[in-house]
Amino acid sequence: MKLGYKILLLFLAASLLILVAVVGGLSPRMKSNRFAAITEDYHHQLKHIDFALNTFFRAAENGLRLLAGNDIVRSREDQAFTNFTTADEATFQYAYGPIEREIIALFSAYRAAHGHVSSVYMGRENGSFVRSHERAKPSPYDPRIRPWYILAKNNPGRIMRTDPYRSVTSPEINIGVVTALLDEQQEVYGVVGMDITLTELTRYIESVQVPRGGVSVLLDGNGTFLAARDAALRHTRIEAVFGEEAKAAIQAPRGVVTLPGEAGGSYLFHYTSPTLGWTLGMMVPAEAVDGEISEFTNRVALVLGLSLLLLSGLTLLGLHRFVIRPVRTFEEAARDITRTRNYTRQLPAGANDEIGSLAREFNTMMGSIHQTDRALRESERELKDHRDNLEQLVVERTAELTKSEARMRLVLDSAGDGIIGVDNEGRATFVKNAAERMLGFCECELIGHPIHDLSHHSRFDGSPSPADECPMRSAFTDGEVHRVDEEMLWRRDRTGFQAEYTANPIRREGQVIGAVIVFNDITERKRAEERLRQAQEAAEAANKAKGDFLA
Repeated sequence: MKLGYKILLLFLAASLLILVAVVGGLSPRMKSNRFAAITEDYHHQLKHIDFALNTFFRAAENGLRLLAGNDIVRSREDQAFTNFTTADEATFQYAYGPIEREIIALFSAYRAAHGHVSSVYMGRENGSFVRSHERAKPSPYDPRIRPWYILAKNNPGRIMRTDPYRSVTSPEINIGVVTALLDEQQEVYGVVGMDITLTELTRYIESVQVPRGGVSVLLDGNGTFLAARDAALRHTRIEAVFGEEAKAAIQAPRGVVTLPGEAGGSYLFHYTSPTLGWTLGMMVPAEAVDGEISEFTNRVALVLGLSLLLLSGLTLLGLHRFVIRPVRTFEEAARDITRTRNYTRQLPAGANDEIGSLAREFNTMMGSIHQTDRALRESERELKDHRDNLEQLVVERTAELTKSEARMRLVLDSAGDGIIGVDNEGRATFVKNAAERMLGFCECELIGHPIHDLSHHSRFDGSPSPADECPMRSAFTDGEVHRVDEEMLWRRDRTGFQAEYTANPIRREGQVIGAVIVFNDITERKRAEERLRQAQEAAEAANKAKGDFLA
């Protein structure tokens, strides 16, 4: 296969591997980052909704604050206010006094001006109840025992927001905004409040446009849907529809939870309002989000693939122009030189780059080859002259080495000392005849076997002699000369003799490769020394006896 095709295949394979590696390695990260960006976008929108809801409730609270500060509303002449504590639906009739009429007119006007307010009302400590419009049924009703009244009374000086509750005076689910009326001694003498129906709140939440076909929802602190486009969700708890895991997930200040359902379910991007304590959410079909993420990653992979393809094409064009074409010129020149042996051929230097430098080096190399070829031919002639005499020289050198080896062997054998050569494992490599006689082993029993195990395995008293304490072994382990004046060596028949020896390391190129052990049997010498010592002791004893006698 030509170089151009190899480079083409290399680039295609490299591009494919890069594409697979990048897409395979970065695809999960890209999907994760894209999902995180989508989540952040939804949370950003939920923060805006939270701001709008807070603004919505602040406006209601400011309106309530104005109503509660009105002098007519704060009037203490409440003895004639309408009272439903003992009302009978069959006989009850409204009878408003002047002050109560003014209060009702004020409440009614505020209710009419604010579409999200379903009712404005006031309860008093005497049990009276004033409302912006008449009740549908004048049934018995004591405001003092209602949660909204108790909440405001327990938090004097503050505007409170009730949990959602079903109104006794209407079929609506309401959220009450209430505040207590305080006298000069800061004692509670009544409560003013207004109801915001979930219908109005739902209408407000549903007006928010959610991208990717999603819908906005609102849940209270207990996980109950306060507002949702799907009427089946309203007033139901999230765990009843989507399970306990969904309820546990929305306890976090912000996040996203996957809700089960048809077509892959949906994602609930949720955010808990720091001031309201409610959970704002956007329910988006999972297939819409996942499809957008897949489309994004596929688009990135496509752009990356096209970029790699374009890069490969441009690179191949450049390689063909600046590399492959000059290489072909080199190929043709090399083929021609091989065929004609014309070492004087030169290549055009070309551009001042690596290829040009290569051409110049090629020309220099050819000049050197030309000179080398000429010198080689001259050397061939000289070698031819020497070749005829080479075999004779080899024969003579071999005979000389044989004689030298025989002389060396004769010298060694003529010495009276035992000589053994060992390698760096302590195994015998050569043995002199005297060593065979002293030890009782033949050469074949010693060569290749550890000398320590054969003849130096025990001390005088018969106790084992460890190999790592053996001076013979130390010569080729530490590289030092070791001399021992008296040591026990053992023969093949298990009898021992006293010996003195010297272990000299053998070095080759600075490395210890073994040792030479030279030893002598000193048994007779030791016996003579012992006889001499005994004679000296006897002479000394005689001299002492003579001295004692003379004394």
